[in-house]
Amino acid sequence: MGPFSSINCVKFNPNLYANKETVINIFALGDNDGNISIWGIGDNYTARKPFFLFKSHPNGNELIEDICWNAEGNMLIATTLKKYVFVALFGPSVFGERLSSL
Repeated sequence: MGPFSSINCVKFNPNLYANKETVINIFALGDNDGNISIWGIGDNYTARKPFFLFKSHPNGNELIEDICWNAEGNMLIATTLKKYVFVALFGPSVFGERLSSL
């Protein structure tokens, strides 16, 4: 499970996380179909699916234009070509234990 069309933007979370005895970095991908997927990457860490997949409305072609994380790494904001704004707020341990800011 991954991106369904061309990737328009990639943004890394500003924090590192301890997840299953390894340190990972979280990043979000925005694609041409308006989907946003959130992944983790790190040494000895393999993910076959994203932490989250936010799918665009089936009728819409929203094209994710930009993505931004807040400094705490618990909020993701995305904008679309049609000038919509998407906001997601994550709980404190969703990605693992927060270690530090990059």
